[in-house]
Amino acid sequence: MNNFRLWHRLLQLTFTVGLGVVQGLPVQAQVLNSVQSPALLDAGHTFAIPSPPRDVGAPRRRSSAGSRGCATVVQNSSPLGSTRRSRPLTALVPAQGTDEQGLVGGLTTSKNPTFWFYIPEQFTASSESEHYFEFVLKDSADNYVYQTQLAGPETPPGIVSLHLPPNVGLEANQTYEWYFVLFCGPRKPLITLNGDIQRIERPELESQLGSATVAERVNLYRSEGIWYDALTPLASLYRSDPQNAVLRQDWMQLLRAVQLEFIAAEPFSPCCAPQR
Repeated sequence: MNNFRLWHRLLQLTFTVGLGVVQGLPVQAQVLNSVQSPALLDAGHTFAIPSPPRDVGAPRRRSSAGSRGCATVVQNSSPLGSTRRSRPLTALVPAQGTDEQGLVGGLTTSKNPTFWFYIPEQFTASSESEHYFEFVLKDSADNYVYQTQLAGPETPPGIVSLHLPPNVGLEANQTYEWYFVLFCGPRKPLITLNGDIQRIERPELESQLGSATVAERVNLYRSEGIWYDALTPLASLYRSDPQNAVLRQDWMQLLRAVQLEFIAAEPFSPCCAPQR
């Protein structure tokens, strides 16, 4: 019992820095390394994907369907000489339908949520020196809310995070559309991923969240179907300590709930410093 309480206390301390520093500042990984603990997530429940809205718009796209990148395909071989299977460019977000075409999106209570994407190696190594990634956020009136770029050659492969800056905030009860685009040169888009994000208000959750541990927060958001708020704290912890078997198991469990287990073992990229 003492170990269990210690684990929750340490997670609570880690959480205070984890959400605010998902990008740019290190989480205190050493706090987790020495702790033996039970699983973070409640194995008896899974992520509750919300019902689709009635006013469904055009289909969205969660993954690249295995495109070969701009020009050069990198064969990433294992120590035994076998070629590692290529993964698609993928947004870490629920999808209803197929990855290639369907309802793609998630909920958040945060004004400044973090967006997560997986960039495989063949999309970062290319003979096109000008290739880059662009993230765009638009409101329901199709106005640009935020736009930034990641230089392709300078972006290591793996799972990347893009956090909305403090001066860009989502309005409550509004739905926004995001785009993550691979450009092979100026005005040469090759792949476009896109989906929706809606900021909601849940006043009834505030009292529960005030003194909640990370485990309780993740489980609560997961049971309420609030994807980004469940994903980001867990991703922050696992990113800080990828050798932690407990966090690895919880990470797999959460991604499996939205059929993203195929990238659960992929590393986190040490980037990102968006460029305006």
